[in-house]
Amino acid sequence: GDKASDYTYNILFRADNPTGNLLNRHFPGTASVEETSNYYTARKMGLFFKPEKTGLLYFSVPKNKFLIDAKKHSLSNLKEEVCGLVLKKNDQIIYFPTENKAFKRKNNFSIDGLDYLKAKDEGQIIGCFHSHIKDASFSFQDINKSFQHNLTYYLYNIKKDKFYTFDPVKNLRYYKYLNLQFELGVQDCHILLKNFYFNELNLDIQIQNIPNRIGVKYEDLKDLNEHIWSLERYQQEYTRNNFEILFPKNMEDLKIFDVLIFAGFDKGIPTHGALFLENDLILHQRYNFISTLESFRKAHFRSLVYCLRHKEATKLYDKI
Repeated sequence: GDKASDYTYNILFRADNPTGNLLNRHFPGTASVEETSNYYTARKMGLFFKPEKTGLLYFSVPKNKFLIDAKKHSLSNLKEEVCGLVLKKNDQIIYFPTENKAFKRKNNFSIDGLDYLKAKDEGQIIGCFHSHIKDASFSFQDINKSFQHNLTYYLYNIKKDKFYTFDPVKNLRYYKYLNLQFELGVQDCHILLKNFYFNELNLDIQIQNIPNRIGVKYEDLKDLNEHIWSLERYQQEYTRNNFEILFPKNMEDLKIFDVLIFAGFDKGIPTHGALFLENDLILHQRYNFISTLESFRKAHFRSLVYCLRHKEATKLYDKI
């Protein structure tokens, strides 16, 4: 600002002198401040003016510096995933880069045990980081490992220039719905979603006249008039249960707790349901596979037939 007691943020500054750039310490070509919690006015620091080549970042360290360092590490390799650990040391959160020891590093990462021990000597390990070179959030393996090791997982999506965070403590409510064995009519996609709505949102979904699926072969549900996700057959039931029927045009149209209905056997015929959650994740029970929480990808969206949005579910998100 123009006064010693003012500060400015979210504004681009002229960077005629790169060495004097406010953000030169991290990004020489960028001149903006996202927020003010780590910055102090000249008056607060006891100065009447700021010297020509001294940026305010030299007086304080951003709280998210470990994410800045993790992003730099990610951008150093655009062809493979990179990885590292997040440490707490002397009340500071720092990023500890490690080598990716996975055999196929394009879509996987693995941290060597020796690197883990080295990091442990540097500070308390509180998180695990890796990058995705493809447009995706966490895989179901990432989610399972986060719960298994009780570590917050951080992910940087290079294509979207976006960070994702999965905290196993905050997301503990999802754990009981994971790794369940598929059994048609007992533990399938419809049962999983119905149980979630009842247990977590206190919404009892009752779709009438659903065919008995116990003992029925999955292939026998190909008939549009018999399948449990048939919009033609159950549209009135969905409406009666307070669902809106939507046809999203892009992924950004989706909201938390939307029920996504996908085509399976034949194009346009709905055969599978999933629940849309935070961090662009979906909870679902695939045929003959364990229930998973994983990234909602463009391939999923291409097979999306329609979406069910409960009129009360979105309002309940902040309460659970």
